[in-house]
Amino acid sequence: MTLTVLTGAAGAGKTTEVIRIVTDLREHRQRSFLIATLDGGTVRPALEKYDIINARSGRKARVDFKGHAAEIRAFISAKGTAPSTFVFDEAQRFGKDFAEDWIALSGKGHVVIVSTPSAAQLDRLREAGADIQSIRKLCDLMADGDATVTIRLPGGDGTISVCEGCAERLQAMARTHLRDRLVATAPSPGTPEIYQPIDADFPEFAGLNPIRADSAIRAGIMAEFVARHLDLQDAGQKSYIDIGCNSGFFCKRMADLGLRASGIDVARNDIHMGRVADSYIYNRHLDLQVRDALAWVPDMMPEHDVASTFSVYQWLYEKHDTEAVHRSLRALMAKARKLFFFEMGYTDEAHYRARLPLRIDRDWCLAQMREHGGFAEIMTYGAGWNGLKRDFFVGIKP
Repeated sequence: MTLTVLTGAAGAGKTTEVIRIVTDLREHRQRSFLIATLDGGTVRPALEKYDIINARSGRKARVDFKGHAAEIRAFISAKGTAPSTFVFDEAQRFGKDFAEDWIALSGKGHVVIVSTPSAAQLDRLREAGADIQSIRKLCDLMADGDATVTIRLPGGDGTISVCEGCAERLQAMARTHLRDRLVATAPSPGTPEIYQPIDADFPEFAGLNPIRADSAIRAGIMAEFVARHLDLQDAGQKSYIDIGCNSGFFCKRMADLGLRASGIDVARNDIHMGRVADSYIYNRHLDLQVRDALAWVPDMMPEHDVASTFSVYQWLYEKHDTEAVHRSLRALMAKARKLFFFEMGYTDEAHYRARLPLRIDRDWCLAQMREHGGFAEIMTYGAGWNGLKRDFFVGIKP
């Protein structure tokens, strides 16, 4: 078996090493293939448009093949008839199960080089006897120790790699910043009331009071349906989006299951808090964006395996043209490939009475889902069930 794994903190030079290896193989006319995947989230522009991978050092190389998992497996099968070197960049994007492909490929006598595996992939490759090579990098902040922790900066605009001491200090600062920002803003500025929980047990968040105490109950229902209807063995290739995501609680819970989670909200401050929480606490690579659901959902949002929206669209009905809101909500249901989780504030609630241009109640929600969702089955959890504040609907597609 010749199976080499390149690991190290972000910026350590793993992609530079991949490009050096591939360039050397090509210069010596050795049979080799540099392979990149189109799975695992947003595709890097240079790869998508020009078949190029870039390193921070400025070096670049053209890939021999890019594609989705099934296409890559077919390519490997076709090219694996003669001894070759197969090099896989950004291995964590390939999905957990692809580790078995690398092991099998090396077992057939090929040289296999895997760069930047996920933790689960790395465990499996180490178990199989792979040669693990860690590329060292100094702490980006103090440069006086090895960088062992990579922090993805809020908003996804780059990373920093730091030593454990600097990481602990940055994370403590972020927790304090997040708590202070939560207390200073809506729903009740200056009080400990917040919309969604921060899904982490730290002293800084003790005493904060989410106004939706049923958030964990809703997330638990969602987890049950995801486990029942999606193949979680390949969860990294499945996607989830939350419309009106606030600070990203449900995105984090779905990412815990292995889904690629994203969310949008019109409130810039909420998105900022979600990004800070993800960068310094959750580390789930959530994609949280400031977007207006009214136009973005029907015109720009791609399909997702799982979608949700909780007590958002009644606000849109109050403020915008009814037909435009219909269009957005129905597009959201249509773009949920498998599961749709749904909740609405009702016209008879004191907060919305005489403010909505149409009557919204349980029957209205069910009618929208039946007529416009394309669901094979609809489940309803009534308000009060296990502490639910509002009716909670689940749409399941074939």
